Amino acid sequence: MKPYLTLIAIIPLILAMRTLNFRRSEISLIAIFAGLSLGAYALSEVCAGTRGRWDATENAVEFGNYAALIGGLLLILGTQLHTVRWKWLIIGLSLAGSVAALYVSYKSGTRSSVGVVLLATLCVFGYILFSLKNWGVLVLLGVCFVCAAFTISETGRFRALETELSKAFAGGYSSGSLGQRLELWRLSGCIASEFPVLGVGTGSFKYAQLDHWPKTCGVGIRASKGYFSQAHSVYFQALATMGYLGLVSLMALFAMLISAALLNIRSGGLFLAFVVSSFMVAGITVDLFFKDFMVARFVLLTSLCLVWLQHNDTGGLKGVT
Repeated sequence: MKPYLTLIAIIPLILAMRTLNFRRSEISLIAIFAGLSLGAYALSEVCAGTRGRWDATENAVEFGNYAALIGGLLLILGTQLHTVRWKWLIIGLSLAGSVAALYVSYKSGTRSSVGVVLLATLCVFGYILFSLKNWGVLVLLGVCFVCAAFTISETGRFRALETELSKAFAGGYSSGSLGQRLELWRLSGCIASEFPVLGVGTGSFKYAQLDHWPKTCGVGIRASKGYFSQAHSVYFQALATMGYLGLVSLMALFAMLISAALLNIRSGGLFLAFVVSSFMVAGITVDLFFKDFMVARFVLLTSLCLVWLQHNDTGGLKGVT
């Protein structure tokens, strides 16, 4: 239960930041330094001539999703600066951090991070279209996005994804990482059919794979240990281990945060909407509560965005108007 109980930390964190009078400018600096730190990591990897997927000291998927989230957050931040002092310096640092973070995400080889980048792009496009009404910038960004998408689609990693999709829909579900995920999701649904209300219990998914369910459900588990530690989806993980009650509770949490963001979209809710929806997208292919640091990222970023909403000190930082 530890990862889920950690969510309660959002409350004391918000109270602490309000007591310390965190301002939007300070929150912006935290995001900028996060992006620049990823830039420093990228520089070290390039200088070291590192081959293969970049993963820092963690799994490449979680690391790539985190880098994409920071890159997208800084990209959105760069569009929100208007009359703040040292405006162009801060915009430059934000965009530099964003480019570095997105490059790190690309080098991680994490395909699910594409969804996070798409969300950031949609947020920026929407802001420029409905607030600034600058069609020239919008077209330029659109061209850059199309070029980047075309370049990424030509990489071997994404060609492999097309192959895996073809095999999966042809019935070869256990082939490749995507096919194995589909098998785990089928297993989760099968387990939920036997324990629909509360599931098999948190932390028990790997043990369920060693029981009769894979054979009963006709699922092939191709893991060296005989099991996977997670269902590779926060939604199917919740369904298998906490049942429909847990899944509905998780979706209710996301819905409340998204609602709070949309209700305050004119005063900075765009940041909270992006952060929460990014975690929701990333959660399609990975369990967000699989590792402590993943929960900590969600708690910290969500808390910072909620504190952002409670301040009226724009200091040149504006939400969608």
